[in-house]
Amino acid sequence: MNAPDLYISKSAIEAYLRCHALYHFRYPLGARPLGRKPAPMVMGNVQHAGFNEGFLGRHGDLECMLHHMESHPDWDHLTKANQLISEAVLTAAHSVFQPFRDAVEVEYAEVKLARDDEHVFLNQVGDDETCLVRYSVTCDAAVSEGDDRYLFELKTKQKAPWGNDWDRAEVSLQKQMFVTEMEEYHDFSSSGVWWQFFVQPMQKKYAPPTNGKGEVEWLRRTVDMMATDSDDWFPKRFFKRHATLEKNAKRDLTRLVDMLIYEMQRGPEYAQNRNSCFDFKRKCDFYNVCHKDPRLINDKKLFQLRKDR
Repeated sequence: MNAPDLYISKSAIEAYLRCHALYHFRYPLGARPLGRKPAPMVMGNVQHAGFNEGFLGRHGDLECMLHHMESHPDWDHLTKANQLISEAVLTAAHSVFQPFRDAVEVEYAEVKLARDDEHVFLNQVGDDETCLVRYSVTCDAAVSEGDDRYLFELKTKQKAPWGNDWDRAEVSLQKQMFVTEMEEYHDFSSSGVWWQFFVQPMQKKYAPPTNGKGEVEWLRRTVDMMATDSDDWFPKRFFKRHATLEKNAKRDLTRLVDMLIYEMQRGPEYAQNRNSCFDFKRKCDFYNVCHKDPRLINDKKLFQLRKDR
């Protein structure tokens, strides 16, 4: 296959819209920076593993939840304080969500819909070149409650969500892509999406002890606080299906695929968006590649590339 592959997912689309160079490094090249990940990202990963595999997938057993969380490859990368915070969040979540878990049947847990070799877009790029479009979208669970069926999506957040967070969730391309894909390929017609946040007790006044003393008491007190004020620590909203949003999402996805193919027709030139070098108050992982030396992308001490490249 002469033409490069396309990788279409919610994250890939967001990367492309932020900066074409970022998309090129992260997806077609599959470059992953080596080194320590930001703590909030790692905490989100381990808590997802514990909740999805140990709770949604295993009928809500607390020990199973904590086991799956602590078995995650990133667990040992967390400080002791952040491990305690993650344990408190999952322990409180177990108490808060047990009635929900008892009431629903989880039809799919940790769902990933991928357009693999059986469901793949083949797009003509040049006279004899074919572009393989790999397309995937993920959601944490698809559940049924009586006659109602809906999707469940979990997000972790350092601070309580506000108006913009909920508005962004309602029009999320991930949400619209998943609703339509589940219906088309899994015959799962949902009434909407339950959007769930886990807020992390990471502010100074909630900080766990760092001297190795008082951990059990801190854990008990924090779990009780989160369970008692569950609406503050586990805020949620249900977004009903919206035909117009779904129609627009399909249209937008088609346009984005066409834009990416057009980029390939012009050659491997990916424009840098210098306004995105410091998005979310963090320097882009590929800043030095773009602005200092492009050869750094091949430095095995800095980046791990896809093995099939």
